[in-house]
Amino acid sequence: MSSFSIRPAQEADLDRLIAIHQNAFPDGRTVATRRLNFVQNARFHRDDLFVIEDRSHVVGHAFFATTEAWFGGKKLRVGTLASVAVAPEARGRGVATALLTHLHATSQQARTELDILYPFSHAFYHRFGYESASPYVRLRAHPLAFPTGPQEALHPVTTDDGAHIVALYDQFCSERTGMLTRTDEAWERSWAEETLTHLCMRVGNRVTGYVTFSLRQNELHGQTRLYVHDWAWADSNAQRALWNWARSMAGQVTVIEVDVSREDPLLDAVRDAAQGRFGSAAIEHPIGVLAAGPAIRIVNLARALAARGWNTQETLTFAVGAERFVVHGGTVEVAPSNAAIEVTISPGGIAQLAFGGVSVRSLAAMGRLEGTSAEAIARAERVFSSPAYFSADPF
Repeated sequence: MSSFSIRPAQEADLDRLIAIHQNAFPDGRTVATRRLNFVQNARFHRDDLFVIEDRSHVVGHAFFATTEAWFGGKKLRVGTLASVAVAPEARGRGVATALLTHLHATSQQARTELDILYPFSHAFYHRFGYESASPYVRLRAHPLAFPTGPQEALHPVTTDDGAHIVALYDQFCSERTGMLTRTDEAWERSWAEETLTHLCMRVGNRVTGYVTFSLRQNELHGQTRLYVHDWAWADSNAQRALWNWARSMAGQVTVIEVDVSREDPLLDAVRDAAQGRFGSAAIEHPIGVLAAGPAIRIVNLARALAARGWNTQETLTFAVGAERFVVHGGTVEVAPSNAAIEVTISPGGIAQLAFGGVSVRSLAAMGRLEGTSAEAIARAERVFSSPAYFSADPF
């Protein structure tokens, strides 16, 4: 019989949780910073923090909360997990397994479709049914590498812009894969953060684009780097206007860093991104880093597929393990047991394909998808087509 018990965290646990956190994530953060991670987390509240005990001794902790994320133009209910940590003296005894099992059961009870986390090790979480979403790119470019575009005026964000920015963000998310919804509290925290600058473009009373960024300089008169934390636009004209704004920062900034989807047109639009920086014999002009995205676990396959948006009127019958589904008329249903299967997808592959932004072609190359014909494969590519996974809100 297990000696573990799991309960919500209490204020009296805080010092112990900080000590566990320091050992699990020895990255140089101060005790004060770690304390804020627990008591003033931007995405998780104190009620979302769980501890696991072994005979009344706290040996681990994790955050869990439900939110929504966009897939195929619709919002799915998702569970988000973070800060899963085990005390050094309790490692190798099944603490993390017990904690995750409890959180997964909590997610199931909350009727979520997916669980999402940013793992310290993708291989570790793969054992629990998590699959990797498509990677993203951290672009590092000189401002003059950004393309020219419309010279739209940008203004500091005011309270009158708030509702318009939120509406623009929701529209922006609906056209992408994996973007998380934001609460009013999350927006207010962002706007109140002293290290961030918020600018927006307006056409009349309508906000057509915005950018949130920070400037960093390690020492007085040293080089200045600009980090784009978040930006969104209503159309391609506004997108190019934001690119042009980034270019205009060349008088102050030497490098701009921005995370983008691996399909983002900015990656094709930048010119001489490494301007003023040297490469190596192996790579002459490095312009960024390809980074692993989050890991995704399907809580209930039929529920998740039904909740996802399907921007197609084509019909496709596919199998995932012993389960059979048919996409028809923009919806998905459980198919009869005698239905002819056109495409077979592995249980891990369906998470990557339907929710992780990974393509049919990539899954077929990995051996995670097979079709009865080239035409079936091509139709599956069209049916499952979605933007590569990207979220501006890691947690």
